[in-house]
Amino acid sequence: MQYTPSNTANASVYYTFSNDLKRLSFGATGLYIAGMDGGKETRLTVPNDNRQLIPLPDFAQVDFTAAYGFKGLLFGIKVSNIFNALGYYAHEDESINPIALREYSATISYKFHD
Repeated sequence: MQYTPSNTANASVYYTFSNDLKRLSFGATGLYIAGMDGGKETRLTVPNDNRQLIPLPDFAQVDFTAAYGFKGLLFGIKVSNIFNALGYYAHEDESINPIALREYSATISYKFHD
């Protein structure tokens, strides 16, 4: 089906330590996309129509997060697409875009009240 994957799956797992490391947490998220088509469907009523669907490769993406809290501050890091998977999303007739390759991000936040 055009622009819609035939199969998707995702899962997330997070863990926060409860002992002396209770301010430390880790997480992982996985996403799987399969059976997506881009392009335009062939028009059966148009002679020699050159429109066609473009089957896109299946892909799986895994992200990892870690965070540490201290006196109202929270320091977090995230690595997206850890395994540098190559995948594509399709939307609109002529728009097929690659997913981002491995990315790194960091955040710092402060909680004013408990």
